[in-house]
Amino acid sequence: MIIKKIFEKGYQHAARSFSQLAGLEIKKGILAIELFNKANHSPYEMPFKQKFTILRTKIFGETNGESLLILSESERKFINSKSPIPASTSVSIDEPEFLLELDNIISASTITEISNSLNISIYGGVPDLLTNRGDDLNNYIHDGKYPILIKGYFDFEGFEEVKPTFIFRMSEEFLGVAKHIN
Repeated sequence: MIIKKIFEKGYQHAARSFSQLAGLEIKKGILAIELFNKANHSPYEMPFKQKFTILRTKIFGETNGESLLILSESERKFINSKSPIPASTSVSIDEPEFLLELDNIISASTITEISNSLNISIYGGVPDLLTNRGDDLNNYIHDGKYPILIKGYFDFEGFEEVKPTFIFRMSEEFLGVAKHIN
């Protein structure tokens, strides 16, 4: 399926960007991408009582949607500890700014691949940083506003417990756009 190939390529670009910015190696072959809609798949399960940080980038243009980088509290702290700014410099970057920039870079990597591959004009907005509990996050992801979900994970070498989730929620018209590509 062309959509899966496009997103796999976009996620590979995002993984490279994530690796470079966080200084962590991402394992090869870690992108588990699923295309599904609310009607024929069970909801993505998140631990209900756990708090999550969600970095959301809305997608605008010839089709719309949003990307979500979802981090558990331990993943957020771990990734922030990998900020590329050395503590010995006078430059400082706060955690929210680092996470927002990280999301901006990895979302842009995938959005650019989608735009180029489908020859459509789409772009990402300014990322938002949200916090949410697992049960609220499940409801948000499966609210039906964007019925097409493409899900992947970043799996870091040597850190089995760190697997941030990277989800694209796309409008149904996205499938129509993709169908016209050979």
